[in-house]
Amino acid sequence: MTGDFWDVLPARLLHDAQVAIIEAFLWIDDRPLSATDFVSVFDDEVLFLSKISYHVKRLASLDVLVYSHSRPRRGATEFFYKLNRSTPETEQGRDEGSEC
Repeated sequence: MTGDFWDVLPARLLHDAQVAIIEAFLWIDDRPLSATDFVSVFDDEVLFLSKISYHVKRLASLDVLVYSHSRPRRGATEFFYKLNRSTPETEQGRDEGSEC
């Protein structure tokens, strides 16, 4: 039962838009993408630019995405991100076998 819990937990914690963004990065490979790029990729009336931008920033704050570069675009700044393919840092003490 414990294995099933941990298998479904990420899907319950992530918003559908975040899952779609991660899957798009996996499908497109290692090219940096912006929220504007996702609007074209998804072509969905529900996933508009401000919603995608919010979820991209949220995934970046969780270190799922990493900042790549930015460029000026139509009087604003377009930010590009890549999928963070590195493993997260382990908490000190976890590797030493300490219990929580």
